[in-house]
Amino acid sequence: MSHETPFWRIRAVLFWVHLVMGTTAGVVILVMSVTGAMLGFEREIVDAIDGAPKATVPAGAVRLPLDTLFARARLAPSDVSLLSIRRDPAEPVVARARARGAPTRLLDPYTGADLPRPTTGRAAETMQAVRRWHRFLGQENGRGVGRTLTGAANLLFVFLGLTGLWLWWPRRWTAAIVRSTTIPAFRLSAKAREFNWHHVAGIWLAIPIILVSASGVFLSYEWPQVMLGVGVGGGGEGRGGGPPAG
Repeated sequence: MSHETPFWRIRAVLFWVHLVMGTTAGVVILVMSVTGAMLGFEREIVDAIDGAPKATVPAGAVRLPLDTLFARARLAPSDVSLLSIRRDPAEPVVARARARGAPTRLLDPYTGADLPRPTTGRAAETMQAVRRWHRFLGQENGRGVGRTLTGAANLLFVFLGLTGLWLWWPRRWTAAIVRSTTIPAFRLSAKAREFNWHHVAGIWLAIPIILVSASGVFLSYEWPQVMLGVGVGGGGEGRGGGPPAG
């Protein structure tokens, strides 16, 4: 296939669009990536700095069933967005509230009571700030420029992942080309090494990046949920009145 065909011309244009968008959104994406990695280890960071509350394990006791735990904690399942249960019998049940700004509760798995938090809470406050930077670039609410930028960055990251796969696609399939774009090389010149590392990291991480970014798009906007509802036969619910039900 000639490199002057419309396909390769489009590919050349897409390369520059991919490069410019990646450079433009790079700062926001870097902030979201670093803070997202920190949030992934939030519990471990808070426990390491502030200390981890532990439940007293009664002799021969078993954990409460979840419905009993919710009842004793006076907690409705619909109010919880994430429930974490650890294998360690002394670990509390972590119930993250769905309502924005509501505190995460640490429940005794044997009584349903709230376990006391550390008195300092420095790490917990720090992680709240990290969460604000991850979602809204440090802004207190989700209606400002920060949310607009993070939502746009999520969309751009999906675009970069998809276009990166297309740009990676070899013009000719040979063992040498596949090896040069899927296996990291170290004994190369600076430019060749950067080309190799970019392609290797891109091809191995493209699918996770697309999935994570797409989930961020669903959190940032309402229209993907509406489109998904129409696609699965929802009949376009949520168009007329308010946003679709959570």
